[in-house]
Amino acid sequence: MKKILVLGFLLLYTLRLCAQDKIDAFDVARNILHLPPAKHHELEDSSMFSKKAVVTLIPGIAYSQLKGLAAAVEGNISFKRSALSRVSVIKILPEVTFKGYLLPRSASSVWLQNNKYNLSTDWRYYRFYSQDFGLGVHSQEQSYRQYNFNYLRLHQVLCRAVGKNVLLGLGWNFDHHYQIVANEADYGPKASSYASNTGNTSSGLVVNLLF
Repeated sequence: MKKILVLGFLLLYTLRLCAQDKIDAFDVARNILHLPPAKHHELEDSSMFSKKAVVTLIPGIAYSQLKGLAAAVEGNISFKRSALSRVSVIKILPEVTFKGYLLPRSASSVWLQNNKYNLSTDWRYYRFYSQDFGLGVHSQEQSYRQYNFNYLRLHQVLCRAVGKNVLLGLGWNFDHHYQIVANEADYGPKASSYASNTGNTSSGLVVNLLF
């Protein structure tokens, strides 16, 4: 009960501060600890523009029933190519789990030619495995098949501004599953009895219309 009251107090306190001005979690902590407010630097004109990139690294841990406990580091690189350009962002998220999953990912959105073009990417590599219990409601906990596989994803799109807040672009998507291995149980139907491959590839051009 005490925990609920404390959480409720913090929520109401945060809402009260938000109503006064735009704040973040650090502003809330400074108010609670009675620390001086942070200095906010804003770009008043193009003469204050800087091409210096802003890099942030946030380590953390995560948990899911499928992947288990994981350690990850989220990296973010933000920059502007010119004073009038929108902010470009490159995100990198390597993740390793205690169950043996390897899940590095990278995504980016880079503005070019004073917002005339936008290059977006989504690159991933998975070293993954999954457990298949089959169909039906009478599956037993010990009667599953485990499939190990690797996955490479390379998606990229180059868009051009064709109107106010409208982008039209062409890209290429590449998805490749490989080294697919089925560790089958000693009973029940076998996956190897059906037509199966140790890998497959999906690749092709894509057209994007963004608003």
